[in-house]
This record gives sequence, C-alpha cells and structure tokens, in this order.
Amino acid sequence: MNIKFLLLIFLLLNLFQVHSQDTLRHSIYFDVDKYELKATEKSSFDAFLKKVDIPNILSIELSGHTDSDGSNVYNQKLSLNRVKAVENFLASLKLKTSTSLEFGELKPVAENTSENGKAKNRRVDVTIVVQLAPRIKDDIQDLYKQLEQKKQRHCIDPNRDTVLLLDQGTILFIQAGTFVNQKGCVTISAKEVYKKSDMLLENLSTMSNGKQLESGGMIYLEASSNSGKPLYPNKDISIFMPTQDYKEGMKLFKGNRDAHNEMNWNGIDQRLRQVGPRDLSDCGEMNEGRNCGPSCRVFCRLGRIGNGMTGIVNKNVRIDNQQFRKCQRNMRKSARRLRKNIEPFLGLPSKCDSIRKLLEKYGVNNFNDLQMKMNKGLMDSLGLTTFEELQAELTKQRNREIEKEITTGQSSVETLSYYSFDTKQMGWINCDRFTSDPGPKINMETPEKIKENKDCKLVFDVIRSVMSPSYSNSSTYHFDNIPKDALVHLVYLRYEGGIIYVSIHAMKAQEKAPEPEWKKVSLEELKEIFKQFDK
Repeated sequence: MNIKFLLLIFLLLNLFQVHSQDTLRHSIYFDVDKYELKATEKSSFDAFLKKVDIPNILSIELSGHTDSDGSNVYNQKLSLNRVKAVENFLASLKLKTSTSLEFGELKPVAENTSENGKAKNRRVDVTIVVQLAPRIKDDIQDLYKQLEQKKQRHCIDPNRDTVLLLDQGTILFIQAGTFVNQKGCVTISAKEVYKKSDMLLENLSTMSNGKQLESGGMIYLEASSNSGKPLYPNKDISIFMPTQDYKEGMKLFKGNRDAHNEMNWNGIDQRLRQVGPRDLSDCGEMNEGRNCGPSCRVFCRLGRIGNGMTGIVNKNVRIDNQQFRKCQRNMRKSARRLRKNIEPFLGLPSKCDSIRKLLEKYGVNNFNDLQMKMNKGLMDSLGLTTFEELQAELTKQRNREIEKEITTGQSSVETLSYYSFDTKQMGWINCDRFTSDPGPKINMETPEKIKENKDCKLVFDVIRSVMSPSYSNSSTYHFDNIPKDALVHLVYLRYEGGIIYVSIHAMKAQEKAPEPEWKKVSLEELKEIFKQFDK
C-alpha cells in the first residue's frame, strides 16, 4: 500500500476520533388485551424523541411483548399487532422501522404474578441507534469563539452622510459615497475593545513583532452589501476613539493573526490627531457660533423673517438683528481666514471638517452642547437636566472612586476627548504606543507545555497591555523581554471536553512562572473573573 496513503490515514485518525454510536431505548405500554396506543404513551414517546438526533438515526428496532395471560399463539399475535401499531405511529412521524420482532410472553421484564408486573410486560421496546458526529480534538480557539463579543451592526444609507455612535463611545463619520454603486443599505459591523478584560475575551494582545505596546483602544470594522458581499471604502472614514487622557507617542496599527492565532500589530502610515475642547478654538466658525448660533442659511433666514418685520418698528429687535447679521458675517470671515492662513500649516482641515460635520449631525453648534448630547444617557439615568448638575455629580462620583470609566461610553463632560483619524482600513485597528521602560528585562518560562487546548497571557497591572506568549525555541509557553519586577497577572486557560479551566497568579515578573492551579468555571464565571483587570 502507498506509504503516503497510510500517512494520510494516520493523520486523519489523529485529527478525529473514530465515529461512535449511541443507543437509546424507550418502552411503550399497553392496556390489557389491547394494541392501540394511548395518548399518554404518544406524549411520552414524543418527549423521548426530543433527545434523539433524528437526522443521524442509523436504525430503529421494535420488539413486541405481552403478559402471560392467554395462550402462547394468542400472545404472539397480540405482540405482532402492538409492533404494527408502533410502526404506523413512527411512520406518521416520518420515521422508518429497520427491524421488528414479536416475542409474545417469552421475554418478561417483571413477574407475571401481580398486576403491576403484568403491566410492565405489556409493551413494545423501541431501540434507536444514532451515529455520533466525529468530535474534533479540544482546541482553545473553540472557547475563544464562545467568548468573543457580538458585532454591533448598523444599516446605513450609502448616499447620505452618517454618524454612528457605538456602544462604548467610539464615533464613526461615514461620508455619502464612501461605498459606491450600492443599492439599499450597507451594513457596518464593528467591535470596540478598550478594556483588558475584552482583550482577553477576544484573544487580543498588544504586541508588534515581538515588542510590547500600550493600547489606547482597538476597533474592528467591516462593511457588507445586502447580499453579504464584503465592501471596501472609496473614501476615508473618520473615526473618533474616546480617551480620558492623551498619551504621547500614540500611533495607528493594523492587526493580523499569526500561525498560532495570536494577534500581531503592524504600524500604519496614517496621521493620528488628538481632538478635545481646546481644538474647537481653532475651528473658527464653530467657536464664534456659540454667540449667535450656527451659520444661518436658507431655512434659518426664512425663520427670521418675522424678526426682520418686527425690527422695522421695534428698536431693540432692530439692534438685535443688526448684531446677529454682524456675528454671521464675522463667522464666515473667520472660517475663510482660518482655511486660508492657518489650516495648511496646522493640518486642520480634516479635523475641523470632521468636527463640524459631527456637530451638524447632532444638531448642535458648540462643544458644550455636543457634550450634553453625548452624555444624555448618563444624565437621564441620574435624573439631571443641566451641565452644572452633571459636573457636580461626576465630581462626587470621583471622590467616591466610582466614576464610570470612559469605556462605558459615559465619559465626563470635562474629559470628552478623542484620538481621531481618517482611514480606509478595515479589520482590526489599534491606537497604541511602544512601551518605554528603561530598566532591565527578563524572560519568563512557564511549566505548561504548548498544546492546542491551552493558552496563556500576561496582563500588566499599571498599563493597558496584554502580552502573548512566545512559541520559539521551547516546548513550553514563555514570555520575552518583560520589565523586571513588573506587576502582572499570569493567566492560564485550558479547554477540555467542553469544560473551561482557568488559573490566575498575581505576581511580579520573574524568570520561573508558577504552575497553574486549575479551577473549573462556566463561561459567564470566566467573563466575571476577567473583569478584575479593568479596576
């Protein structure tokens, strides 16, 4: 026999377990000298069938039985009639009998000396053999598929400007015509990852070609047509990722998974902007708009006709109209001056245009109103109505150390700031910077051998960083170039027979990692355990 064929058979047998079968049994009982199925027995059999994988049934065997009353010949015929009654019932359920046997009174399961024993003997035994699907070897990726967050989906009109506010505060601005030649809606699917717990659940890490990163947030984007075909943007999408504090050196990275399904981040040559309250002072028209409203175009002017008529006879209204028109002229002049003299040097057009369109979409003309809009859910939940009340309440919360984090999408109005960028990039995008710890580094070896049903991560306490293990030059999981004595949590995961095991060690980085102390947990318990890393 061909050696290559033998090798193929060997590999397949290692990949899959041998097909196995399962045998299920049920008995249907009859009244004395009867072969009609009772309603209670039909209901009992229906409940039994719910446990059966019907498409994979290999055979159904029926065997008829009676008690010992009557002659052997009579009982043989009675058991035959009982089997036929069950066959007809199965046929009505689109199930076909493979074998049928009639034993009469020859195979009792109880003594025929009592009515209770006789009732157990008046039966048809149903034996169903089911082919079990081959079970693939345990793989940790099967667990990660259950842990990953559901994608947020939004159906947008590709011919209109659209602003999307995602669950954790990320803002997407999608211009009309970004997806060309599309009829009907375009589905935008997204994930947001700002917390270390979400990084673990998504099997994400902050590594770029072996170097450690500190994350400012990750986002996953994809677009598809009505038919499900992947789409790619023809124009840049403006993305605003919320942050409580800016960090120097942040850059953009795109993510790709390696042969071990670990995420590796590569830099994108894309400009990253910091957008906050102070930036609006550079976007002249919006800054001046705080005094006299947004730029007044056709519908706005129609709405002010009444003011113009009143101003003919009312001096105060006339003065107010003059001031309004002057303010409007100054707004337009300021915007033109900004675009002509400042924007080419500061690189502001994209930022200001994005903010301007964002304000227009939310129907506001200044940053304070935008902050109010963005925090409406938080204000409603707290029963607040004014800017001052919200600020006071958030201050109290901070003092009690329970202020909601930016990752909940309920940021403080004082810290509503973003990392902003324009990109056509789809898939995973990360806002990161390289860590810059100048101290000595160590390599940490774990005692756990590399297996398909295991994984481990190193979660850093002080910074938003999760390190994936190295797979080179060792049969065990290990981590390279860790800052010595860094405060970390070592997370071991194991997935075996559909059961989740976890072991977590709080420690300082050291060369020899402790052995896991496995604890069996449910899916929901594991998610709760990971939340400790977000505090």
